[in-house]
Amino acid sequence: MDTWFTRAPLIEEIHRKGLFVIGLVKDLKQRYRYADGLASLTPLHSICRKTQKRGDILGSVYAQLPCGIPLKIEFVSREFNR
Repeated sequence: MDTWFTRAPLIEEIHRKGLFVIGLVKDLKQRYRYADGLASLTPLHSICRKTQKRGDILGSVYAQLPCGIPLKIEFVSREFNR
């Protein structure tokens, strides 16, 4: 896979090797299991637990890939030019 973003097949392959993944995801067609349904990143962001801390982390939510691999998705600010 030649991409800057983490996708489900890459996460599954790394998980099979017994390793953890930290990656950047983009709101594409990928869906995540949350509360007995499937959702993309946009709805997950609207229902995520907002953090009270200052910094780049806006909020987080626990979800799963459709294959059952558990995830913690953290939403961060996109301020690159500080």
